[in-house]
Parts: sequence; C-alpha cells; structure tokens
Amino acid sequence: MRSDENVSNHKMENEKIKFPVGFRFYPTDEELINHYLIKKVDDNSFCAIAIAEVDMNKCEPWDLPGEFNAFYK
Repeated sequence: MRSDENVSNHKMENEKIKFPVGFRFYPTDEELINHYLIKKVDDNSFCAIAIAEVDMNKCEPWDLPGEFNAFYK
C-alpha cells in the first residue's frame, strides 16, 4: 500500500465521512466482490469509504443501527 493511502485511511478513522446529498449505496454482488471483498482479503488494511466495518463480537445486533447512523452522519 502506498503511504498516501495509509494517511488517507488514518484520517478516515478520525473524521466523520460526508457524502453528497442524495448519495445511495446499492452495489451489486459482483461489485461488492470485485471492488471490495477481493481487495479486503488481499490487504487487511484496505478501507472502503462507503462500507462501515463493525466487530460483531463487540456489538449487540440491536446496537447496529446506532453504529451505522453514527458512521454516516
């Protein structure tokens, strides 16, 4: 990974992500696999901007909507 990508990923962890008004995230299965999952498997530090990562072992299922909304506000 390039060093500027590391900086970008670090900044993303510390800042709220702002998407343009009307932004919708509806990827196809093929898009998820080709543009996210393969990259995530190849490089564990890869971070997609529009996909929040949640540790399912540290969160109850009913807390997920709150986690999700906090990430995208």
